[in-house]
Amino acid sequence: MGNAQERPSETIDRERKRLVETLQADSGLLLDALLARGVLTGPEYEALDALPDAERRVRRLLLLVQGKGEAACQELLRCAQRTAGAPDPAWDWQHVGPGYRDRSYDPPCPGHWTPEAPGSGTTCPGLPRASDPDEAGG
Repeated sequence: MGNAQERPSETIDRERKRLVETLQADSGLLLDALLARGVLTGPEYEALDALPDAERRVRRLLLLVQGKGEAACQELLRCAQRTAGAPDPAWDWQHVGPGYRDRSYDPPCPGHWTPEAPGSGTTCPGLPRASDPDEAGG
């Protein structure tokens, strides 16, 4: 984040462009974290969250937090590092590899309905088939 002698607000100044670029994608998560840690008040959170442009939201957030002092700046940098950091792949449910999703060897649970191809004669239990006008209400 910077050298040991640099104040957190100076780090924000020096890294402003990179912070804005990096934090735009997850600005909502960053706002949530800063609200939970008491860096932002409820009204500040609501005002920033209402901004439709993520770049503008992050720029205003940086200015607001810098005005709150070094402790707030330090907390913002900690939250930003956690928010933008790469998650542990073991917990990253969004990046399950295609090999897992496309496996065909997992048997279904016993008694569990599995969708079949149209025309196979298998339907969802309890629902009439579209080809049965009497049961389908027609």
